Amino acid sequence: MLDTNILIYAAAGFDEDLIDRLESFAHGELVLSAVSMAELERGWAGGHSDRAEATRFLKFIPILPFGEEAAAGYAAIMSDKARAPKGAFDRLIAGHALSLGIPLVTSNQKDFRRLEKVQVEDWSSSA
Repeated sequence: MLDTNILIYAAAGFDEDLIDRLESFAHGELVLSAVSMAELERGWAGGHSDRAEATRFLKFIPILPFGEEAAAGYAAIMSDKARAPKGAFDRLIAGHALSLGIPLVTSNQKDFRRLEKVQVEDWSSSA
């Protein structure tokens, strides 16, 4: 499951290696939480990012609904507040990945480094 920042960085063209990596996956191999989509929509509404560039990637990445199992994953993340990420969106996305038993892919691992229940992959160019 991709963290929102992966799409933001790719759409902005900040990291060619990241773009190449995203494009190396087949349709459906990567997924996005509906929570990330809400975060992207918020950015687009505020004029903070480019919808057209992000849409280039979204055509190949299914957006998964945030349902009851994802809510339970969020609750599991929040049960250990000392380890939970600071941002509300980050906690929800981490819970969604946990509920599916899949890694969370981010370019900002520091937000998730204390989570023991979620496998986190750092796709930043420095990783």
